[in-house]
Amino acid sequence: MKNRKIAAFASIITLIIGSFYAMLVQADELKFIRLVNNTDQAIFFFYASPQSSRSWRSDRLGSSVLLENYNIRIDINDGTNQCVYDLKAVFEDEQYITRYGVNVCDGFKWILREDD
Repeated sequence: MKNRKIAAFASIITLIIGSFYAMLVQADELKFIRLVNNTDQAIFFFYASPQSSRSWRSDRLGSSVLLENYNIRIDINDGTNQCVYDLKAVFEDEQYITRYGVNVCDGFKWILREDD
């Protein structure tokens, strides 16, 4: 009888831990930015760093370039539970636009225009 109680308790704990992990994974999958380039220049670099970070993380575009009048979905699956990020887009002429304190946990659409 004692072994059954221990087994039942272990099963419940395993279920709770598994459910919690599944929620974290699902929440991380919702963290993304839809970057829309409505300018007349290509975006060469895009950075998204947790607001708590003191420096920019690595370029999210990698070897890609976001051309004028195109958009891209950039996943922010960094394994953290942080939702608030700072964003930076760098154009081909090295000018840049930053946006601070953006909540990306439910997805965020950033439309870049000439007048930004």
